[in-house]
Order: sequence, then C-alpha cells, then structure tokens
Amino acid sequence: MFGDKNPSDVVYENTADGFVDLCRVFCILAEQGELSRRYEGHDKSEVPDEGMLRVKTAPYDVIAMRQGVISAITNGYKREIVEDETDLGLAELQKKNEKLSKAHYLRPGAVNGLGAKETMMLPVGVVFDLLEIYIRAHRPAKNDTDT
Repeated sequence: MFGDKNPSDVVYENTADGFVDLCRVFCILAEQGELSRRYEGHDKSEVPDEGMLRVKTAPYDVIAMRQGVISAITNGYKREIVEDETDLGLAELQKKNEKLSKAHYLRPGAVNGLGAKETMMLPVGVVFDLLEIYIRAHRPAKNDTDT
C-alpha cells in the first residue's frame, strides 16, 4: 500500500505524495474507528472520503490530521487484547496444581526410591511418569476365569 514505508512514517512526508498517503492513512483509520464504534453500539456516522479530503483539507489542517493519525496508531498499540481462546490442557494442569501439595509431589519419587531433593530436581512429567510406572508394576494380576 505504501511500499516499504510504515504508516507512521508516511505521516511526516512533506511532499505531494506524502499528503496523498496521509489522506489515505487518515481515511483507513477513520473507517476502522467508525466500524469499531458501530460494533460497540453507537449510531452510524459519516466516514471521510479520501478524494474529498484531499480537495477540502486546508494547509493548516494537515498538522491536526498528522496528530490524529499518530494518536490513533498510538492508542491502537495501547489497547487491551482479550484472548478468547483458552488452553484447556493448561487450565486443567493449573487446576491440578492448586490441589497438589509438596507431599503429594514427593510421593511418586519416594515410592521409586528417590529422595526429596532428587524428586524436586526432576521435571514434572518425569515424576508423574514414575508414578504411572509404579502403579502399573504393582497392579494386582488379572485372573483369567474364562478358561
């Protein structure tokens, strides 16, 4: 759209092409702002037309346009981004960790012959793998009564 230029850099060009680009950036940001307002439930408002803006903008209005564009870009960076997606695995792990005491964590290491320090140095996955191995090894044998 602006070549290799960043929209915030386009704002400060004092050329005829720079003014055209400023009007374009201003209109894009105005349109996005209006769409955001409508999404929030505000009444429909007029969005400036790029061609009319080029024709009707007085030279002293260019400074206000530049300040408006920079303000809009700055405020866009400051907005809060609400993450809609939740990591279900992470949420489940956090819920389990709320209930897991130090004694519960050390138990899998202890039943496998590890000391507290050794157990605490192991990654969580390894500790729970040790517990699973212990449970499988000490599970009662199944009796085949079908024979």
